[in-house]
This record gives sequence, C-alpha cells and structure tokens, in this order.
Amino acid sequence: MPQLGVLSGDQANSFQFQLVGGVTAKNWRIGMGTGLDYYKVRSVPVFADVRHYFGKNKKAFSFANIGYNVPWPLENQYKIFFIQGASTKSKFDMGWYSDLGLGYDIGLGKQNALSLSLSYSVKAFTETYDERLDWIWGWPITQPVGSASERKVDYTFRRLSLKAGFRLW
Repeated sequence: MPQLGVLSGDQANSFQFQLVGGVTAKNWRIGMGTGLDYYKVRSVPVFADVRHYFGKNKKAFSFANIGYNVPWPLENQYKIFFIQGASTKSKFDMGWYSDLGLGYDIGLGKQNALSLSLSYSVKAFTETYDERLDWIWGWPITQPVGSASERKVDYTFRRLSLKAGFRLW
C-alpha cells in the first residue's frame, strides 16, 4: 500500500511517503513498512505495521507502527565545524519510530480502496558534532588556535500525520 502524508509539528509542516505490506487474517493485518520522512531531517523509517479492522465491512481501522528511524540527511542538514584548516561533519545515529492512529477505507471496486488515516507519530535520532570551545589570541601566538569538544544531541519529533494511501487486496 503506497501512502503519501503530511506531517505537522512544532518544527513546521513536511511530507512523508511510505510503502506498507502485509498479510490479512480475519480482522487483523500484520506486515512491514518503510518510507521517506522529510520532517526536520530526512530519514527512512523501517517498521512493523499492525492493523485491526472493525465491523463486518472492515472499513474502519486502528493501527500501530513501531520500528527504527534511520537518518539520511540532505547535505545542508549537516553541521560543519572548521578548526586549524580542517573540517568535520556531524554524524547521525538511528533512533526509534512510532505511529499510532485511526483510519477509514473508501472502497474503489471489489478489491481496492482509498485509505485515509490520522495519527500521532514520533521519530527520534541522535546527532554528534564537534563544537568550538574557545579561541586563544595573544603573544607569542599570531594565529587563532581553537579547541573542540564533541557534542551529542538527542532529537525527538512529535507530529500529527494525515495520510492517504491506495490499498490493493
């Protein structure tokens, strides 16, 4: 099931794309998914997907996604540190991903449906970069000398997600 979504949180609005697949048994669908998430820093969520369909017609559903968030930053999303003619870029480590929500399928023929959902989504990751601590000026030093320290920042982004997908049964 390909899905496009809009993410809204305190950092601004952004979009996501996901592919989710799985197997269905009675009112349950269990599977895996992945995609692209452009909120704040581009990343690739990889997650397990569990859905429960309600009623005889199986149109309303609740779902839970949980897994890993793998950062894949754009070039302008790195922090770059310069000291004594050298430079270093920040490093990103994966974190976790979750998405909990409700949805409804609008039938498009016997097998297919337009799937709409609203959810609360969280993605996390860690960024590590060098940070300048001080600059020393004075005699006998004629050039600036800097010192660096490694800084680690844990990010957690909480967002609302509105998704539309095309379900193939």
